[in-house]
Amino acid sequence: MTTVAAEWEGRTPMWQYQAASLILQAVLVHAHPADMMTAVPKRRNESTEEFHVRRDAHRAAVLARRVEFVWRA
Repeated sequence: MTTVAAEWEGRTPMWQYQAASLILQAVLVHAHPADMMTAVPKRRNESTEEFHVRRDAHRAAVLARRVEFVWRA
């Protein structure tokens, strides 16, 4: 047995759109939250790896607040 996720990459964009349309009614992207910085400055004495981890966590937090999925009932 296979899953949709396992087949997703090999499918056409039209197939992906139709599959997503079966479960999603809309994807809403809201404005950037006013209380969050748009860019994360690198801290003094912070390694590049630590900065990338912190930057990626910040981006995920911003996206979690900006993107809203409206699921089909």
